[in-house]
Amino acid sequence: FYPTDFVVDMNGKRNPWEGVNLLPFIDVKLLKQTIATQVPNSTLTNDERKRNSRGVVFMYEHDPTANETIPSPNTSIGLIDIQRCHSKIEEIDEPDRLDICFKPELVPGTKLPYPGFPSMNVLPIASFELTKTGLNCFGSASKYPNMILTLHQLPQMPPVEQLAGNILGHSLYINWPMMHEARVVAVSDAVSEARLVKGKTVIKRFNEKQQDDWYDQSNSMMQKYLNGYGVPGSGGLQINEIVFRLKLLPLQGMKTSAKDGSTKKLFGKEEADVPLQVCLWQAPAPDPRFIEHGPMTIDDRFPAGSSVILTKGKHRGSTGTIVGTTGAKQKQVGVKVAIGNPEEPFGKAIAKVVQESYVSSMDASKLLKLNPAVFGKITGSLSFDPGRYDLGLNLKYAEGLCLVGYTRKRPDGKRGKSQNTQAKKAWSAGDSLLVVGSKRSEGDERYENKISWEFTPKAIRLVTLYRQTFPQLFQVLIRNPNEKKYNASMLGPKGVDMLGKIRSWLNSVETAKLPRSPVSTDALPADAIQYVQKAADVRSAALSKELKESLIKIPPSALYREGQTKPTDVLTSADFNDNAAPELGDRIANLCANGLPFGARGTVVGVHDPASGCVEVVMDEEFVGGGSLQGACAPFRGKLVLWGHLLKITPADWQERVDKLVPKGSGKVAAERIIADIERKARSLNPNKKQQEQQSPAWGGAGVKQPPTAQQSPVPSAPTVDVQVAKQENATEQQPAGQKLPTGAFTPPRAKSQPGARGRVASAGRQGSTGRHRQAGWREAKGPGERGFGFKERKKLGSSGLSRWKQIVSGKKPLQQTPKKILKPQPKKDSATARN
Repeated sequence: FYPTDFVVDMNGKRNPWEGVNLLPFIDVKLLKQTIATQVPNSTLTNDERKRNSRGVVFMYEHDPTANETIPSPNTSIGLIDIQRCHSKIEEIDEPDRLDICFKPELVPGTKLPYPGFPSMNVLPIASFELTKTGLNCFGSASKYPNMILTLHQLPQMPPVEQLAGNILGHSLYINWPMMHEARVVAVSDAVSEARLVKGKTVIKRFNEKQQDDWYDQSNSMMQKYLNGYGVPGSGGLQINEIVFRLKLLPLQGMKTSAKDGSTKKLFGKEEADVPLQVCLWQAPAPDPRFIEHGPMTIDDRFPAGSSVILTKGKHRGSTGTIVGTTGAKQKQVGVKVAIGNPEEPFGKAIAKVVQESYVSSMDASKLLKLNPAVFGKITGSLSFDPGRYDLGLNLKYAEGLCLVGYTRKRPDGKRGKSQNTQAKKAWSAGDSLLVVGSKRSEGDERYENKISWEFTPKAIRLVTLYRQTFPQLFQVLIRNPNEKKYNASMLGPKGVDMLGKIRSWLNSVETAKLPRSPVSTDALPADAIQYVQKAADVRSAALSKELKESLIKIPPSALYREGQTKPTDVLTSADFNDNAAPELGDRIANLCANGLPFGARGTVVGVHDPASGCVEVVMDEEFVGGGSLQGACAPFRGKLVLWGHLLKITPADWQERVDKLVPKGSGKVAAERIIADIERKARSLNPNKKQQEQQSPAWGGAGVKQPPTAQQSPVPSAPTVDVQVAKQENATEQQPAGQKLPTGAFTPPRAKSQPGARGRVASAGRQGSTGRHRQAGWREAKGPGERGFGFKERKKLGSSGLSRWKQIVSGKKPLQQTPKKILKPQPKKDSATARN
């Protein structure tokens, strides 16, 4: 069963691990005989026999009448209970049968072709032949024979002028074998082109050069249909001589009107260049999903009890439930809306203060006093033989990948308003569905600009560490900066052994395990993502869980119903976001993004190439199906989704509010103050909230909530006393920029206390401190230990109150319950901070 000698079919591959192992088939009789001899059924336990037997077959089926709550099998990994589970389970009687075997035939009643599925015989195929053509549909030419289909020759066709009147503006079916609908906008032959412009046919005559170009392009197109061009679905088709070519706009999907619910076909903007002989005049299998229909009634669009999101007005992003139609002519919908507190643009504020600084590769080389060529190889790929060792840091790739937080690519020159405007327009242009013949599907490079690499201080420090660890390697590179490949002999007699040591060191550095991103991706730094997640947790913990419900009248155009977008529908940023491009820090609510709960809120932390239409979001709460964005956020919080499937709920006046929210300075200190300010504002809107709900969550590591440790356990309860905090001056202190934040607590802003402000001496530790009053010099409260009660990590700011705290807890000197009492701290040289 496990042979040591077997044949490996390399199939044109170079590396041994890319081959296919040709193993013999298992001898079934010998296998059964061995099992009966070595492990008979009588030697197994009851559980083992049950495991080896056939179980019951369960069938899960959607049932809209079901409304059960399915408990989570494991809440510790983030799986939550399924509320209102609309499914039912049935057992299927599946008897054991040994007389059933596979038969290579179609099931009776099978329809061919079927809508939405490929079919090879829809084109007029004249012949087929198994021949060696070097078919390339995966990036390299095949070395084996391929099945080639040859089409019938086109009959004699009328000239372009006559043909244009019959096909321009009409739909044909292209993209064999899928046969996708597309609208014809132009037809051409070797001498002229007829194009539909504003409803009129315009004829353009080709000059001699244009005619030669047309022939060259046609010949290249013939070869690509035969040999393919590295894309699955291309090649294997002999289409013969090209006489006519069509320019078509592929169907992108159906567009639903927000006003009346009617649907229309939406065709793309990027033209596909397709030979006439691979087009069909009629659909081989009409697809009912792409049939237009007229307006719908409000009751059909918004049935009572359905969930909706408000897409316009001051309550944009709020969720609600349909109550019914209202108004004289039933032009409005009654919605019971759960209205929360105003949205805070904390994502924008954090994105503004927590940023990475970048320098050009030339400046980085000067800082390190390295040849730019050497610096480029060290930060990229560096090949050493024997063994083809890559001794580069791989912070950048020639294929267009970078490491967020270390490298990035930026267009050369200054970024002006026109360039930013073009970036926003890119999100409203371009097709999401491409076909064979679309230029972008063939690797068109129109969207690339001349760009250069930039590096952060972290990257420069990493190169410095690399140089200090292996100076001999850098000496070799400095002496030979322009070599394409290097040999271990250049490192000395033990160069081969050194290659392994260097490679092991490279595998141990932090960047070796970090994910690489396309250079077109714009993402928040890892620290900023952690603060975004922390701010969302602080806000969620501070806000009231019971939202205020109001019954309001809303026009249908300002509502989005859960599940109204079908798989064939097209939803773009123009529908609900006014063509706005996504920006880092944007607050969003989910409309129909796959895998996200309906109405769930989050923050944009990554923006990908506009051609992909995707963004990365960190949601305010955990959800089933969520990820960690390759370690950038906590598990079950991140997701890659389409921007058009989200509702942007960033306030319109976010710039003004961010300016007020962002304190002086930048970095971690400013981010912590933003979070404290968010918590303060949220609590001011919920004065009756219970104190235990005011506690901010404990934080540790990558943002995962952790239970309190022994040092963080709460202190035994003690008498409380109302205290009036005396007004102090010069109480603000900046935290050093490079200092690590303590786990489980954050430092709130040290604003001046107002006269009459009240504090309460609580028995619990300060890990969940609300940040309402100043924390003086203490970082974290410490619970009872072997040495009694106290604090740790003291900073010399002012009177500590340690003795007073011991008196309160021990009860030796109970405090008198005086309603108001002013505590005057002992004067000190370097601070005047009051303590509770």
